[in-house]
Amino acid sequence: MDAVVAARTFFASQKLPFPPLPAHFEAKLGAVSEHLFATLPVNVSAFDLEVWADEVSASSAPLALLGVDGRGINSWAMHYYLVDGPLALFVQSPWGGAYDDEADARSRITRAFDTCAKLQQLVDETMRLGKMPARQRLLVVHSRLADPRCAWLHADRPPEPLTAPPGTAPLAHAIELFTALNT
Repeated sequence: MDAVVAARTFFASQKLPFPPLPAHFEAKLGAVSEHLFATLPVNVSAFDLEVWADEVSASSAPLALLGVDGRGINSWAMHYYLVDGPLALFVQSPWGGAYDDEADARSRITRAFDTCAKLQQLVDETMRLGKMPARQRLLVVHSRLADPRCAWLHADRPPEPLTAPPGTAPLAHAIELFTALNT
């Protein structure tokens, strides 16, 4: 629990909301650094989102990773990665770089975390209703620094990329998908 307190303290020090972390991850959360926290060992920089997203599968172990990681003077981002049940969520937003507009970045991150919370509620509802397709996980990559996308990950076949309507962000598209599943 000390890592959860440290993580919450870090986010508060950045004047950012704490990302929606399911309660079952709290006891497993550990400090990777003073500003990055995870439930599993971290062998790849969180900034390398593509590596993380490419490694996830329909059967990957649960994971929560949150905090800031990067390099140089402007390659820094806030990360929120969650692999939990039928959802593999990777959110990355510029944060802390020398040329970032802090107010704009804070607003983007806050909106993204709010949308993540809504998405997690929809996923939980889908599971409660028994409407989640078996042996599938939705991959959602929401980033301005990597290839944004949604894809269904299947246990027995290649990923199925999903095409969002033009101008629809991956988080919004995921909300639409789970809302449709629940109707």
